Amino acid sequence: MARERRSAAKHGRAHASARVGGASRSALALLSFAAASCTVEGPNTTRALADAVIYGTDDRVEAFAAAPVFRELATTSAVALVPEAQLRIDADGSVEFTARPLAEIFQLCASEPFGEQPSLAECSGVLIAPDLLLTAAHCLDEQWPCERQVWAFGFAWSAPDLPPQFHSEDLYRCRTIAARRYERTFDDRVFDYAVVQLDRPVSGARRPASLSREVFEPGERLTVIGYPDGIPVKVDSGAELLDVRAATQDYLSLTSDTFSSSSGSGVFDTAGRLVAVLARGSADYEYDTANTCYRARHVTVPIEPALAEQASFVAPAIEQLCNSGWASSTLCDRASQCGDGQCSVDEYDGPCRADCPAIPRVGSRRPPDAPGCAIAPARAGWVTPPSMVVLALFVVLRRSARRARLRTAAKNRSFRSFTNWNRFQSW
Repeated sequence: MARERRSAAKHGRAHASARVGGASRSALALLSFAAASCTVEGPNTTRALADAVIYGTDDRVEAFAAAPVFRELATTSAVALVPEAQLRIDADGSVEFTARPLAEIFQLCASEPFGEQPSLAECSGVLIAPDLLLTAAHCLDEQWPCERQVWAFGFAWSAPDLPPQFHSEDLYRCRTIAARRYERTFDDRVFDYAVVQLDRPVSGARRPASLSREVFEPGERLTVIGYPDGIPVKVDSGAELLDVRAATQDYLSLTSDTFSSSSGSGVFDTAGRLVAVLARGSADYEYDTANTCYRARHVTVPIEPALAEQASFVAPAIEQLCNSGWASSTLCDRASQCGDGQCSVDEYDGPCRADCPAIPRVGSRRPPDAPGCAIAPARAGWVTPPSMVVLALFVVLRRSARRARLRTAAKNRSFRSFTNWNRFQSW
């Protein structure tokens, strides 16, 4: 699960239990609706700049409000890991999805930004080649093996009055995990990255991000693009580089307003070149006892690098990919060879396409009458089949229970603890 810190609020077990019960009631409500439709309000651009969140002020903005270079990256290169069970592909290729509002999932206070937006993404990623994306390794755990992954482009507000709209062509399956490393070594180097090959090269306006090979110094400005708490893509251009760990060259520390599901978010320099992908961070939320809700945790800057967000450098991932023998003219300076059994980007069509066996498109494995929460108005008269209601109920309950368990575990976590840190120490 993305960064495995769905909420790090410091609260008692009774609060966690209450959330499980609340989640169950919300999930059971799925049994009563007969048409797949929901209300998605406009992006919260006012409150987003008013509240102090993780590092100083909340610098997250919608893709359409970002500077041109980062707006393009957010809409053409950023990609979200989404649960296929919550998607419905219509006959015309349009996509409807089931997603609860962020505030409902995390029991957020009314003043928290983006609370009304749908939380769908489980992790973030960034395109680095026409058929390759880079993400965090811990995103691809036992719950998200390659055969279960669905990656979606375009989960973004394209204008204040234009909520996210998918098409089947925006959805991709995983073909293979081309490279992955999730490890803390004996010499205290920490790696958390994965390269995922998509079932086909991207089409349309999608384009890979340029990779940075420069040496950076603390104090430089960075921009993070991803799906915090699973909501539509956000751009945070207020991040600051704190430490590059020059001796180990494994990850950098930075201040960025990132939350759960931000794992795998692209970290870019001022020119829009990809430097790293987000891997770990400190606690997101704290419990407001007086108002019985959660608020984003306030952190005063400057902050010690060891307590900040951490992102895995791109270079080790590309090095592992190329050392494995991966054929990529752009990333590894190695041409593909017909008949070698490796599906290279230039072999999906033509005489070598036998190296790229077809993979069923998203939606082709599901019955046509699957539930969804329509971004566009739902069709009148459509009724949710009982079997699909049970499936949706199961998905919502499982995710809600897992989030509640993480909130309970966070109760005794020290201020200095990090997501997945205990797992690193146990190796």
